[in-house]
Amino acid sequence: MSIYTPSGAAFTSSNTQHAEAVVRNDTSRGHLLAAALRMQAERQRRLKYFRKDFFNEPAWSLLLCLYIQEFTREKITLTELSRRSNVSMTTSLRWLDTLDKERLVRREINPRDKRIVDVELTEEARDKLDQYFS
Repeated sequence: MSIYTPSGAAFTSSNTQHAEAVVRNDTSRGHLLAAALRMQAERQRRLKYFRKDFFNEPAWSLLLCLYIQEFTREKITLTELSRRSNVSMTTSLRWLDTLDKERLVRREINPRDKRIVDVELTEEARDKLDQYFS
C-alpha cells in the first residue's frame, strides 16, 4: 500500500511501512485508511483535468493529511503538514487557528526544539473522521 499526500507526494517509506503495520494490527480501522486514501487519490485525479484553485479546500486538505498521518502513529510538524497538504504556510496557520478553536487539532511545541510545532488531530476530530469514512 502506498500512502500519498493531497499534493501527490508519497510519504516516506518508513512512514508507509509503519502505517501498514498499524493497519495490519488494527484491522478494524484499515477500511478507514483505505477510504481516506481513495478520497485523496480522487482529489489528485481531478487536478489532472482542472486547476488547483477550482478545488481550494485548505481546511479539508489539512484534516485529511493529519488523518492519514494518524495511521503512522507519528507526530507531524507544522512545516511538514503544510508541505504534505500542499497548503501554503500562511494559509495553514490561518486554518489551524480555526481548526484549533473548533477543537479539531492540537498544536504543541516540540520538547526537543522549541522552534518546531507538532500538530495532531484531537480525539473528537479523529472520531468525526472515522465516522465520515465509515
